[in-house]
Amino acid sequence: MRKEAWREKKERKQTRKRRELHAVGGGLDPKLAAERLEQRRNKKRQKNDDNAESNKGQDRDVFDKIFNGTGEEDADGTRTLEMGIKCTDITTGKGSIIQNNSLVTVKYKLRGGKPLRLIDSSNKFTFRVGKGEVIQGWDIGVQGMAVGGTRKLIVPPKAGYGGKDIGAGAGALLYFDITVLSCS
Repeated sequence: MRKEAWREKKERKQTRKRRELHAVGGGLDPKLAAERLEQRRNKKRQKNDDNAESNKGQDRDVFDKIFNGTGEEDADGTRTLEMGIKCTDITTGKGSIIQNNSLVTVKYKLRGGKPLRLIDSSNKFTFRVGKGEVIQGWDIGVQGMAVGGTRKLIVPPKAGYGGKDIGAGAGALLYFDITVLSCS
């Protein structure tokens, strides 16, 4: 019992000495301690500023990839567009190209849920691109297509119906097969 108490007392004493030595100014005269403290603070400030600058660039790159898309094709030909919309061109059309504010007629099939099942389809659906008449996934995903072209779109919830359940489950990915019939 005595040995344990003696060891604890010795450990406390050693811990106290370590704290005093490692404390700012521990064992130094006050002027030197103040200089050391200021040097440490300056180093920390500089390190934080450097990290903040480099992180801003990285954050901006991530933001651009998410909201503006990468535009790069994967091995299977899939491109990521704005808001995480993925598209794959199945056939390239020969007619006029869809741009913002174009009046477009399309044929589509919508699949979703687990397992993927047909939720909706239409042989003739007309809308104006970029006017908010359809979900954002369509406004973004059909731009650049030509009449006669077919494209597969994978639309995440933020560019689709959000948390609404339209038959695929709340917040589900939506899989569209879109063929452009006309554009004016």
